[in-house]
Amino acid sequence: MGLFDFFRRKKKAERRNAHTTISIPDDRVDDVIKALGRIDTTDYLGKAAAAGDKARKAIKSGNLDKAWEHYHKQKQLYAGHAKRSEFTPAQALALDGSVSESLANVLRLEGKHQEALVHLIYSVATSPRPSKAQEKKITAYFNRAKLSKVSIEEVERFVEKTRNRPDLRAIQLAIARWGTAK
Repeated sequence: MGLFDFFRRKKKAERRNAHTTISIPDDRVDDVIKALGRIDTTDYLGKAAAAGDKARKAIKSGNLDKAWEHYHKQKQLYAGHAKRSEFTPAQALALDGSVSESLANVLRLEGKHQEALVHLIYSVATSPRPSKAQEKKITAYFNRAKLSKVSIEEVERFVEKTRNRPDLRAIQLAIARWGTAK
């Protein structure tokens, strides 16, 4: 290694690390700027969390109508997030259904037990892995709903069947078909 080899290696390294400049025609830059302006930067999840927090506070203060409104706002924000993020249908339903358990609670507090059961079933049916607590709630909500034409075992089978294709309207029709209060 000669005395000046150090400088030669340094120049080669500089050439390897040199940044390539890409020139883009001005009209293309304008297109890129326009495209960036169309990107949805809404913080759907942050706003959804805030709506859920407002709903919980409304429940604590006894304002169930306001809680209902905030939970529905949360569902809309979740739908916006799912659309922008290109969720699969199952992922979108799971996100939507996650709010239904809270809606079921609001309906339970209002004494609307059959409607509460509808939302709880939807929540369980859309959940990728229902918890043991949710499964226990099905029985409790079923008992409060006082359905006259169905047993808890039939409801549980219905929930399992509904998991293949969750549909809130179909659940509502099933509950209505199962009867009125005893």
